[in-house]
Amino acid sequence: MSLILRAISRLLINRRHPTYSRLLFKASSKYVDFCYGDNDFDRRTNGEIYVLKTIAPRLKTVFDVGANVGDYSADILAMNENVRIHAFEPDKRAFDALAKKGIFKANNIAVGEKPGTIVFNLHKDKTVLNSILDLHDAAEFGSSIKIPMISVDSYAKENDVSHIDFLKADVEGYEFSVIKGGEGMLAKGAIDMIQFEFSGASASARTFLKGFIDLFARHGYSLYRIKPDRIEPVRYRPDQERFTLTNYLAIRGGFRGHGLRIVEPTFLF
Repeated sequence: MSLILRAISRLLINRRHPTYSRLLFKASSKYVDFCYGDNDFDRRTNGEIYVLKTIAPRLKTVFDVGANVGDYSADILAMNENVRIHAFEPDKRAFDALAKKGIFKANNIAVGEKPGTIVFNLHKDKTVLNSILDLHDAAEFGSSIKIPMISVDSYAKENDVSHIDFLKADVEGYEFSVIKGGEGMLAKGAIDMIQFEFSGASASARTFLKGFIDLFARHGYSLYRIKPDRIEPVRYRPDQERFTLTNYLAIRGGFRGHGLRIVEPTFLF
């Protein structure tokens, strides 16, 4: 048996003829993604809907940053028709569809660290791939435009928003800047929960998971990885810097009104 295992090992781990090694690596990567729940874009299976169903009845004020055409906000309203949603979408094409829904406060503006103006890259075909960052080949972008930008703090002040129950940020790698722009409210404990996406776009932005952890820790927030039926506390190690699509949830210290099931991680992390 040991001879057979050694022969298989030599076949799979062969630097001179790495074809099988590549296949093994790809299969292993897919398995790891499956176990972590990473690279799953379906809200019904990646845990996002689980989180929304659990917290929606408790929500009063929501910020949806990177709302696109408003599907995420519509999901929240379907679960709680009384919630007040402030949706932000800088692309006019997506914003028009967002505004037509007429069920939340739609803002045709970008959100970042500081108020001002910024260059926004428009994807030719898919508005969900628009980004302030240069993420894709130039041929994939139709054009770039200058757009106004606000911060979470400045918008909240101008619109008399004293408390945000839930903030969602899905902005193709710009999530860290969005959250930095809300540090004033974080410092006051005026945001209960923040969900953000961490992905390959985060690498383009040169932001790391450790940066998010440190930012939230400064203000007494704990970070969790969103799973299909639970959330898991993040126990940081450098090898967690995997730039695959993952959704995280930051929860204000002392806030117990979310109702989510918290389970210690049992696989790898």
